[in-house]
Amino acid sequence: MSVPMQFPKDFSSTITLNSGAGEGGTDIAASNTGYVYWTTSSDIRVGKSSTTNVESVYVSQFMGERPQTITASGQYVAWISKLSDGSGTSTVWACAATSSCSKSVPLASKQFAGQHVGNITFDASDIVYWTATDSAGKNVFVYSCAPTGCNNNKPTVVAQVPTQGKAFAGGVAVDSTFAYFLVGDGNGTTLFKVQK
Repeated sequence: MSVPMQFPKDFSSTITLNSGAGEGGTDIAASNTGYVYWTTSSDIRVGKSSTTNVESVYVSQFMGERPQTITASGQYVAWISKLSDGSGTSTVWACAATSSCSKSVPLASKQFAGQHVGNITFDASDIVYWTATDSAGKNVFVYSCAPTGCNNNKPTVVAQVPTQGKAFAGGVAVDSTFAYFLVGDGNGTTLFKVQK
């Protein structure tokens, strides 16, 4: 069961942020707005970090997609979801960091058929970055996009790394100058950095 908890500094008691509904969670993100977001097998839930047992659905499963990984900034939440049909097709979404998502924005809609999509993050300017492989599994890409949308569903390619053997898109992190990302293939895992 996926139950996010808030621990006081002395760990003498816990504050349960949700009631345990929406099982199957795999990822969690916190925003400096005081909201905590987590994925379940069918939706994204939200709770207020200072409120016990109060949760709500931030965004429901839609168009047959299931949320996989999530990140939050001070103003936005972004996530990667996959179609439930087994095709591996993924979409990258963003929405305002509030108690519910009334209008999600597709940043890269159904562009990753058969690809491995890695992780997702924001930089300090609220630009979204994520990693993915190509459909042949021979290259790893780092993409970026504003959370309000990008160039008619065409994210910017920040980096492309050809691999030896089947590629694996790993984590991504950014600072003010660089994007750092992990690329896995038949030779192991390598950390790369590229100027943003």
